[in-house]
Amino acid sequence: MESMVSNGVYHEWFRREFPEVEFIPFRRYFYSEVDVPMHSDASYVTLDSNTIMMAPEQMPDPETIRKVQERYRILIPPRSDLPNPTSRRYHLNTLSLDEKRMLANAQEKTMIKWLESYGYKPIPMEICNMNFC
Repeated sequence: MESMVSNGVYHEWFRREFPEVEFIPFRRYFYSEVDVPMHSDASYVTLDSNTIMMAPEQMPDPETIRKVQERYRILIPPRSDLPNPTSRRYHLNTLSLDEKRMLANAQEKTMIKWLESYGYKPIPMEICNMNFC
């Protein structure tokens, strides 16, 4: 079953990057066992060429994690600062400008400090409006 909010480009990227991971069980994990909508841009976020940020609510099985860790550092971000976020993972949406700089939601102070603690340089940006955050 395909989620209406899934990102096909992400799945193609995952297949290219991790051909040794059997993709069918991986898809089944995301579409059968996770009971929340899956936006890949707020589930797995590439922070730089060696680091992936993963939403704790949608971690794959341990074998997939192990294979990903062979090539990437995995970071688990803090929870959102917002009292009633549109999504528990909305704050993971960042836009990388280069290996260190990225645009981040200005209201997510904890997330910004967390990114800085790993040497990143988040640029706070007001992105909340009546539909988001």
